[in-house]
Amino acid sequence: MAGAPALQFFPWPDVDGFGESKLAQADKSSNIGMLRARFDYYCEKVVKGFYKNHFLRFDRQIVLVDCLQPLNSGPQAFNDMRLALTQLMQSFHYGQRTLFRRLFSPVIDKLLFAATKADHVTVDQHANMVSLLQQLVQDAWQNAAFEGISMDCMGLASVQATQSGIVEVQGEQIPALRGNRLSDGEPLTVYPGEVPSRLPGNAFWQNQGFQFEQFRPQPLEAEKEQDWKAAHAFSEPDAQKFTPVTASVETLADEEGQAEAVIEAALRPKRSLWRKMVTAGLALFGVSVVAQGVQWTHSAFVNQDWIALGGGVAGGLIVAAGVGSIASEWRRLWRLRQRAEERDEARELLASHGTGRGRAFCEKLAGQAGLDKGHPALQRWYASIHETHNDREVVALYAQLVQPVLDAQARREISRSAAESTLMIAVSPLALVDMAFIAWRNLRLINRIATLYGIELGYFSRIRLFRLVLLNIAFAGASELVREVGMDWMSQDIAARLSARAAQGIGAGLLTARLGIKAMELCRPLPWLEDDKPRLGDFRKQLLVQLKETLASGKNKPAN
Repeated sequence: MAGAPALQFFPWPDVDGFGESKLAQADKSSNIGMLRARFDYYCEKVVKGFYKNHFLRFDRQIVLVDCLQPLNSGPQAFNDMRLALTQLMQSFHYGQRTLFRRLFSPVIDKLLFAATKADHVTVDQHANMVSLLQQLVQDAWQNAAFEGISMDCMGLASVQATQSGIVEVQGEQIPALRGNRLSDGEPLTVYPGEVPSRLPGNAFWQNQGFQFEQFRPQPLEAEKEQDWKAAHAFSEPDAQKFTPVTASVETLADEEGQAEAVIEAALRPKRSLWRKMVTAGLALFGVSVVAQGVQWTHSAFVNQDWIALGGGVAGGLIVAAGVGSIASEWRRLWRLRQRAEERDEARELLASHGTGRGRAFCEKLAGQAGLDKGHPALQRWYASIHETHNDREVVALYAQLVQPVLDAQARREISRSAAESTLMIAVSPLALVDMAFIAWRNLRLINRIATLYGIELGYFSRIRLFRLVLLNIAFAGASELVREVGMDWMSQDIAARLSARAAQGIGAGLLTARLGIKAMELCRPLPWLEDDKPRLGDFRKQLLVQLKETLASGKNKPAN
């Protein structure tokens, strides 16, 4: 297709001032309409065909992400990169590998995201760059945990273009990079700035101090000729000085990486051959039992053995009930998986300039949540939207007018469960009772939140959601919990006012609230927007007030 008009594009001046609605509704006879039509043709005829011929049967995937250039270019380029990552995850099939999938429907079961150009930031910023990449792909990480596939993030560089070092300025040692600028080849020593460890907000873009420089690859040094030592036999006096030595480890450079690999392998054990053989044997046994039952029923009918025929029919009904139960559980699991895909679709619509999809998508979400068209929140939403709104504006209005109704109910459920957990731990003298009560309340909280957001849970889907919530809590790390809870949980003020048992109750209540927040995040059909995500601080003061009132009322109650 070299030279084809479909591949000919040109920059459009002042595209930001053109307006998103006009971009989506531009006439095909206009220049910008022609560019959009060419891009759609390119995606349909070139990209899809290339994917079908080359990418469809992949079972391993490495995604290279340049996090540095979008930080230089501004928020629009950064959001475009986020949208591209979301669309990328929707273009491939992920899941655990089975024999059937290997033969007929290959899926990707190992996924690696790599932040490129790691040599263009100082060594102290490598961890921040990987953390930023993890935040960018957090939704993909959640889906990977749900599907049970192996996923990791790391930083790398294809070539080393810089040399890391330290520059001392007025007694302060500042990390720096030394290399040759790509544009003119001039030597440059620079500190490019601090890479944000989390998704940058408005404060970062307003006070942006990061300046990413592009460097030329370092020239290759000519290989020096090595003087090889010739064979030499030692004389008898020298041989008498021989001292035996034991073998030792020559280097420990890779020890940390090997230890991490061992830990990861232990945390993500692969299915053993014996387990696969047992699974295959059980499947074969089940098929044999069904076949034998059919043969038994047929023989009983032919021989008019009515007792055996009744037993066969009863067994068939039991098998049919079991198959129906399995199908129902599979449907509920599929519905839970669909919620993650709906969240990705909502994220795509929130970055879309098109029209026509947003309203139908929001109406589907309202139907799943059990909101009829006469609901006041839906009535306000219908009154606020009109034909000139694009998909992003329609979904954003739904998130502002309708979704908070369900979120408020979920917050009340979390607050109630957290308060009950706090009070139970504070007053209960038995640890076993505490554990059973907390487990029961947490499972009930997850069920209530899932029901509020229109998700029907079965046994396996409930276990899967509970496991996914715990995985996401572990992924978020303890730092967030310590940052939001630690100062109040460990402060001398609370320790002075509350007993040790009451402090344990506060801790249990906060952990219950955190579990509920993560369950909300996984059951919501929309991603969090701006500051609408609930925080532990929202529930902390309520727990303290309720606990103090309960303890005070207990002390003031007259003795009988």
